[in-house]
Amino acid sequence: MPLTRKELSDMGHGVQRFSATFEAYLDVLSVAEYRADYLQHQILAMSYESHVHSKIVTRLIVLLSELFTMPVYAVHDSNRPLFTTATDRCT
Repeated sequence: MPLTRKELSDMGHGVQRFSATFEAYLDVLSVAEYRADYLQHQILAMSYESHVHSKIVTRLIVLLSELFTMPVYAVHDSNRPLFTTATDRCT
């Protein structure tokens, strides 16, 4: 399992998948230099987004922020961790 951006980059482009438990995923989050998600018992190692993707997401954040102005809503990009009470850990 690569932990640095260089190690991940050396594996090639695109999403890299590694079989793992959810607990192992939480451990990787605290040390990996790159973004990782967890889906169907796999850690998905993510590379950075493209320029076009970033522009689209930025525009959507602006539009959604204008629509959802109530304090109970918060619009963030995809790099925002999610806190779950089930684990009391940030994911």
